[in-house]
Amino acid sequence: MRLNKKQVQFIDNYLIKNKIKYVDVRLELIDHLASEFEEASNYALLDDFLNTKKGFINSFVKKRQKTIHWSYQKQLFKRVYMFFYKAKYLVATLIILAFIYFAFLQLSKKSLMYLFMASITIPNLASYIIHFKENRMFKKIQSAKQVLAIMSLPSLFIYCFGLIFEMISIESFYFLIYWFFAILFNIAGLIEVYERKTELIDKYRSLIKK
Repeated sequence: MRLNKKQVQFIDNYLIKNKIKYVDVRLELIDHLASEFEEASNYALLDDFLNTKKGFINSFVKKRQKTIHWSYQKQLFKRVYMFFYKAKYLVATLIILAFIYFAFLQLSKKSLMYLFMASITIPNLASYIIHFKENRMFKKIQSAKQVLAIMSLPSLFIYCFGLIFEMISIESFYFLIYWFFAILFNIAGLIEVYERKTELIDKYRSLIKK
């Protein structure tokens, strides 16, 4: 039995009533629940069928959130890897290396420390600005809620700042390596935040405006 528009809307209202507030989650759940009811349900009433699916609905929301988080982290590593083989990213890699090397040669220890913090803090702050610019979207899309979490790994380079400088000298070769990857991960994270947000806005634009 094929569900009509009124029945599909009933599923959507049922999900809203059960505090499933994110539009993208409801779309996936509606597709799954409607298909299951049409193909394999022994229930005459849609409401009775949905009441048996409360456990599935709750677990689906939690599992989807974890899946999105780790898929975004995977994309971050892919983006970092691009800096070592894609032509346009290789140019950026060379510029970063030259910037770090000449700063290392020319600046004092104190100036290096300030420049290090600025070079990884600025991409972090920029990602926050991009993330919160379209607040309406982030209230309605679960996938968007996880976008800023992309910066959780790049942010570790800032949080570990004190520990690293206890272990290695700012004038050592190991510091240059740490600085290089700190910039790389933060820039890659910033690009991912921007691209994931743009992708989500384009995908759900008509729904966001409702």
